[in-house]
Amino acid sequence: MNVKVRYYIGANKIVTFYIPTEEKEKIKVFYDYQQWLEPIVEYTKKYGKHRVERRWGYSSFARMKMLYSNDVWIIEIDACELIRMITSCKSWTRSRHAKEIVEKLKNFCT
Repeated sequence: MNVKVRYYIGANKIVTFYIPTEEKEKIKVFYDYQQWLEPIVEYTKKYGKHRVERRWGYSSFARMKMLYSNDVWIIEIDACELIRMITSCKSWTRSRHAKEIVEKLKNFCT
């Protein structure tokens, strides 16, 4: 079973995991200070599909609506491989998101 991973660089760096359960769950994680996300982001940047998204936003400095360009990488990773990447770092046990992702993906890896 493959899990879709989306790495978005905008005002914040966000990694989104689309878990293919019956409810089609989506887990968003901020990248800052999350060491367990580093191997996943490196893999996504190396092998994922890159595109530039354009979004409207408001600039308080210019006091107007502006069109911003943001980088996005998208990839589908096997569930067993994703668990291996998450658990390769010792800090994953301290993260609520990492524990939740590993718990949900264990069913797909038997």
